[in-house]
Amino acid sequence: MKIGPIEFTEEDIRAAFKILGEAWKRLRVPKNKKDKVGIIIALKIEDDKDKKNLK
Repeated sequence: MKIGPIEFTEEDIRAAFKILGEAWKRLRVPKNKKDKVGIIIALKIEDDKDKKNLK
């Protein structure tokens, strides 16, 4: 498939879908059931010393 000056092969398109699928699996936030409450906590660690203290 050619879009303007760029040509994509079937392999390129498959690779793009694999990357998008993997990103979807890793980045989506799971939904809770209607009768449950969920809490998400995110921590950002600056260096290995902080990571060790957190553990």
